[in-house]
Amino acid sequence: MTAEAFETAHGTVHAWQCDHMGHANLRVYGEFFEQALWHVFQRAGITPSVLRGDLIFVRSNLVELRERTQSRKPRAFPPEIAARARQLLKGEAHES
Repeated sequence: MTAEAFETAHGTVHAWQCDHMGHANLRVYGEFFEQALWHVFQRAGITPSVLRGDLIFVRSNLVELRERTQSRKPRAFPPEIAARARQLLKGEAHES
């Protein structure tokens, strides 16, 4: 027997949250799925207090900063892709 599906997340993906292909980026997917998971937990009777654990801290620092000794040749894109990228960056073109 399959349980009935229910909506767990609802929202808007803005243009600034999309990659160069027009797809929602990984951060946006992660936020939507995290929100959806909390609704699933609630439906299953799992509360935040049950899941509560230790806090995690991440600390970072810069150990070394130096110039690159080798240069890489810039990647050249075909003219039509470069033109499309310029349009998207200016917010001009919308695909239908």
